Amino acid sequence: MDKSLNILIVDDEPLIADDICGFLESAEYTNVKIVHDYRSAAKVLDAEEADIVLLDINLQDELSGIDIAKKINQEHHVPFIFITSYSDSATIKEVKNLHPVGFIVKPFNGKEIPAVVELGYELFYTYMG
Repeated sequence: MDKSLNILIVDDEPLIADDICGFLESAEYTNVKIVHDYRSAAKVLDAEEADIVLLDINLQDELSGIDIAKKINQEHHVPFIFITSYSDSATIKEVKNLHPVGFIVKPFNGKEIPAVVELGYELFYTYMG
């Protein structure tokens, strides 16, 4: 797996975003960027600076991670993974239609994050790329 992927983390909680980044860096991913809102995420995506995106669903913003996923599907061709504390059936039903390559439920232990990134990236570019 190419450890120089440009990974974008979108999470409004800085401590959680830093934890996710730390788990990825421990797995030797070197290009990880953190943003905390829709506008900042859109800016990175529009500059084509992301190979894969990790999205929190609920952002303390008027637009959510689901809105970012919709933007990715409409305007960009990159895989995304939801990392969220929401795992109820209504949320699963809504995000399923957006075609994420992964879904991680908070709290996480960290080991699954690099694994889901690697598998999700491979899945996306092998079957959907």
